[in-house]
Amino acid sequence: MGQNTHQQDTHIAPEQDDGNELRVIKLNKQSQNMPTIKILVACHKPEIVVQNDIICPIAVGADNDKKIPFQLKDNIGDDSISHLNARFCELTAQYWAYKNLKADYYGFFHYRRYLSFNHPDTKVEIKIPGIYNNIEEDFGLNETNILKLLQSADMILPQPIKCVSNYKHYKAAHDVKDLDFCLRYISQKFPQYNNAVQKYMKSNLGYYCNMFVTNKEIFFEYSKWLFDILMAFDNQKDYTDLNSQQLRTVGYLGERLLGIFVTHIQLTRPDIKIAHVPFVIIKNTQNNTPHIAKKKYGPSIADSVANVIIPRGTRAREYIKRVYIAFLGGR
Repeated sequence: MGQNTHQQDTHIAPEQDDGNELRVIKLNKQSQNMPTIKILVACHKPEIVVQNDIICPIAVGADNDKKIPFQLKDNIGDDSISHLNARFCELTAQYWAYKNLKADYYGFFHYRRYLSFNHPDTKVEIKIPGIYNNIEEDFGLNETNILKLLQSADMILPQPIKCVSNYKHYKAAHDVKDLDFCLRYISQKFPQYNNAVQKYMKSNLGYYCNMFVTNKEIFFEYSKWLFDILMAFDNQKDYTDLNSQQLRTVGYLGERLLGIFVTHIQLTRPDIKIAHVPFVIIKNTQNNTPHIAKKKYGPSIADSVANVIIPRGTRAREYIKRVYIAFLGGR
């Protein structure tokens, strides 16, 4: 799978591949003699992404697509699961970091989803039309802001999203037998998590998108636990005749397991501080937006009305989502 980069400098710039246009905005460099922060932005196709010495795009599923124009790929090194990306989604980037990357803090974004470190009081999400010149300043996507928040928090998470309950939300959207397998596995191998499982599955607040920033101790503890469960599930799952969305089951399960892990920390280790910040959702990552004339933070009126009329986790909401995916595509 290539040379092991565990001991190498991972502060690398993307490269052009096979004549593809390099679609990256480079921002500032990380200061020397500071704690190393590495936030990987999972990309499964060429996109305009934010990049600086802290935030770095990583090509996920690189085993299956050699033409994604980023130098950092999830198949570099001696240990990767890049070939499982169709099932594990952005978690192949987390696995790669777990096995190959050295840092003091680890984080994970998506090419269309970031976290804002400048708007702790904004609820849930901020929507913007595209990446633009001052995005780093506006959302605190730099060393100073991130380190400042990490001085008072051991783990930074997106604002939780409201749903009917986390168990019912999964049941409405996916095959609940898959989630049941993971919950049984946790009960048998990690019984100390049972209280967290019960609490989080009944909760109407959920963590989605497998996004977070945390210190290396928590990151390695979480990754070891997470991939133990997900590998056990993947080894027994029959993927025959599943469509492309259903194939991504492991990624969906990872979202729920993050919530269980966080709940376990909250119940058993009150000394660990958790901060919540908003999602930044970028509508268009194909074209650079030079500036945004009028900023409007928070969910739109249409989104707010939809969340009241058709709450997340209801069968009606999931039916509409499946119809949208079937007819308009997207990932």
